[in-house]
Amino acid sequence: MASLISRVAAFGIATASLTAPVAAADLPQFALDYAPLVWIQSQDPFFPAPISSQLVYTHPTVNGANITDGPSPLTLDNLGDLNSHGGKNVSLTSNDDFTTFPDWFNGSRPDGTGKTAGDPSAAIITADKGNNTLDVFYMYFYNFNRGNEVFGSDAGDHVGDWEHNAIRFVSGAPTQVYFSQHSSGEAFTYAAVEKQGKRPVGYSAKGTHANYATVGEHDHTIPNLNLPFDLFLTDVCDQGALWDPAANAYTYSYDAGANSFTPYSNTADAPTSWLDYTGIWGDEELPKSDPRQHYFLDIELTAKWTGGPTGPEDKDLARTNICPDGDECPIKTVLGA
Repeated sequence: MASLISRVAAFGIATASLTAPVAAADLPQFALDYAPLVWIQSQDPFFPAPISSQLVYTHPTVNGANITDGPSPLTLDNLGDLNSHGGKNVSLTSNDDFTTFPDWFNGSRPDGTGKTAGDPSAAIITADKGNNTLDVFYMYFYNFNRGNEVFGSDAGDHVGDWEHNAIRFVSGAPTQVYFSQHSSGEAFTYAAVEKQGKRPVGYSAKGTHANYATVGEHDHTIPNLNLPFDLFLTDVCDQGALWDPAANAYTYSYDAGANSFTPYSNTADAPTSWLDYTGIWGDEELPKSDPRQHYFLDIELTAKWTGGPTGPEDKDLARTNICPDGDECPIKTVLGA
């Protein structure tokens, strides 16, 4: 099919009708009944943002050069077309000087019901694992990630930010919950996590938006080890604004064999091309030669301005267990363990 589509595109014929998926059945009700709630840290000015807003304030580049012959205007319906212009080397580069923290970084504060304004700022994606097992991914988007402070300077600021929870359901019952945290994460039994009613509760860390199952300090200096005190790189969580991502989200089913996404009927018109995009959702990392870049003791790990994140396509939706494949991630039965 890919070769057919490319040949058709070569003749200038629109390919949307060939690639547009047919709407699936209804999203399983349990995916909404157990959808996580997220506490935004009280001092965090960088709230969730409409996924589409990232395309308003950026333009596509590849290896630092503007892509001038890509889709225009760029939308969630054609974002995946950028893959043919450089694949993973494509960036959504800010129109503004991102080091000045433009206002659009601030996103949309959830209202009193937990809903964000405008287009969806989240996506719910199901992945059937067979044997009556369904993983449901709750993807969260922010326009900006502010890194942890290290000796008076941020480490890890970047434009664009994707985080997620995942819940494994067996025969419609939740069994395990995953919390993404930077390049790794934590997993718990469903019984162990905090809940409002039957909905798991997570905590988004100040600035970084890493997801945790508890309030307080979480040091992540050592990969895959969450320390409850400040060592070097420390996230802070508390109960600021309560966000209900499922209240304003696109919904899809994911077919791992075909690597394709199909909207559920409750968001039947949801765009899918953006889910195919393999580039990054922000600027490239500033080089050492740029005077705006900063390192603590010239340690690369402490770069102030790093590259943007990849999107849901790169979050191992086909993972075997609730944790991403290759991630050492025991299933904890007690919070704080």
